[in-house]
Amino acid sequence: MAAAEAARVLAGRLGCSQRQARRYVARAAESGRVGVPDEAAVFTVRLPVRLAAAVREHARGSGRTISSVAVQALEEFLHRAHGDRPGR
Repeated sequence: MAAAEAARVLAGRLGCSQRQARRYVARAAESGRVGVPDEAAVFTVRLPVRLAAAVREHARGSGRTISSVAVQALEEFLHRAHGDRPGR
């Protein structure tokens, strides 16, 4: 299947943009199988200005998105807060 068609099909299945789907297809073409992240939802929070600036700076310095930094931080927080209890 052509990459453009694969991206179109993938976007429809995942509910993501075709642009994002093209990134997944390109990554898969380079290295084989690629894990596709869980479906995402917009989650707006209000942060102190200094914390928001620190998160932006950290994301930029590490070459990551703000969302990926927030996901990692929240997953680590919840893991520490709840441990490996069943149902979590």
